[in-house]
Amino acid sequence: TRLSADPRTGTFESFGERALEMDEPRSASVKVLSPKVTVLALDRAVYATVIGLSGRKNTVKNVSLTEYKRQDLTNLGLLGCGGFGVVTLVKCKTTGNTFALKALSKGHILQQGQENSVMNEKSILRMTHSPFLVRLAATFNGAQHLFFLLEPAMGGELFTVYQRKNLYGSE
Repeated sequence: TRLSADPRTGTFESFGERALEMDEPRSASVKVLSPKVTVLALDRAVYATVIGLSGRKNTVKNVSLTEYKRQDLTNLGLLGCGGFGVVTLVKCKTTGNTFALKALSKGHILQQGQENSVMNEKSILRMTHSPFLVRLAATFNGAQHLFFLLEPAMGGELFTVYQRKNLYGSE
């Protein structure tokens, strides 16, 4: 199998997930064809802590392959409230996928002068494809709100996970 990466688009491929998921040895060799390469190697413990075992990869793939419509989303419950609006857990009627729907108040964005920040957030989320970041599935424009349909991070906020797992260093 030939894997490739494109630094211009930020796309990359990975291997070895099955060995980490199944706790079995991986017998792969890698030949680098470019003059420079960056490799990220994770052991099983780090993989399980950071990415989690089973299922995340499929969620990421499904997010990017489907076109979603706001009317196809069913509200499942409130995930949280922030300075610009609320985040709800929703389910797509057509695919069965669950998402976090972030509603940003247009009035509050304008009042705070955050138009550029919101557009930058959207642009960055569209450009990034990393197992360490939630994926943006779609955006919707409502009368009072802008909506970001995001891959759900069911483990909670990173800050909370760090506290719960005692991952802070001694510094």
